[in-house]
Amino acid sequence: MYDRDCRYAKFLYSPSGDTNYADAVTYCGYRQSLIFTTATNRVALKFINTVPEDVNLPGYYCYVGTPPPTLVRTTATIRTPTTATSTQAPSVSNCDCGFEYPAPRVVGGGAASTAEYPWMVGIANRGIDDPFCGGSLISNQWVLTAAHCMKDEAMENVEVVLGTNTFGLNGKSGRRVNVSLVIIHPYSGINLGYDIALLKLAARVTYSNRISPVCLPFNLQHSDYEGTYGTVTGWGRASVQGESSKVLKEVNLRIINNKECTFYYRGKEYLAITDNIVCTLRTDGQSGCDGDSGGPLTVQSKGRHFQLGIVMGGLQPCTDPLHPGLYEKVANHLQWIEYNTRETFCRAN
Repeated sequence: MYDRDCRYAKFLYSPSGDTNYADAVTYCGYRQSLIFTTATNRVALKFINTVPEDVNLPGYYCYVGTPPPTLVRTTATIRTPTTATSTQAPSVSNCDCGFEYPAPRVVGGGAASTAEYPWMVGIANRGIDDPFCGGSLISNQWVLTAAHCMKDEAMENVEVVLGTNTFGLNGKSGRRVNVSLVIIHPYSGINLGYDIALLKLAARVTYSNRISPVCLPFNLQHSDYEGTYGTVTGWGRASVQGESSKVLKEVNLRIINNKECTFYYRGKEYLAITDNIVCTLRTDGQSGCDGDSGGPLTVQSKGRHFQLGIVMGGLQPCTDPLHPGLYEKVANHLQWIEYNTRETFCRAN
């Protein structure tokens, strides 16, 4: 089915099974597969077709199935940090997004201070400390990450880890929350673009100095950040052959325009640097590496962090300074995010 503007045909999906479709996700077609996973035992599907007789559009196939159960080690659904902090966070309302709360791997990056990036989350398998991808908290129930991170993962085996910058150190592993819904943007991995996914938390979280959302770039969609520096955070490997970092790392990378980015990737026909891509140029060996995928690229404006991109993975050599880092451009997917989450987001400048 292909009707990107929803003018003639659309497909509705209710993860709760609501036949009134109050919580429905709408899909209009992107010439690629649409994948939904839900933890409930009911779903509702509806196809609306208002195609005029003189308009020809392709149809669609719908496959519904139950994945086989996944055996996991016993673990608590939610774990809280073993240590408390006396730092008091400002009141976090709908428009208090993107603020750092600094205290006192990104390759070559420095360690982030405690609660400096409270929107940063790890995505891990149950019973496993180390995250396999990163993500960002965008509301008290939704996380933004990369599609390729979730493409082959069983939802019931995935947890989102919030409120920590360390994994496997002194028992500190943050709060772990189950995922109740995964929405993967139609994504093939063959061409760049649309490497974005949404995770719905099984329970809404309470904001604090350690857990609060990043700002989405609603008022920065037409801003030019060429030549400025963005911040990437993650628990990725500290070197090409190294192990994942136990401590959240941060690095600042220079944003370049797509024309310059295309020059660096000349000769690689499979990489088309489109308007859906943000590129950063690496310096001193600093870059994103395995495990950083899905994490945020943010820029600062008036004291707030706005998420400009999502770390894409496996498309460029790790630590190679001659190949820019590639990120999915969040500004191009704001309508998709709003429609699928049904959330009201801050329009901070």
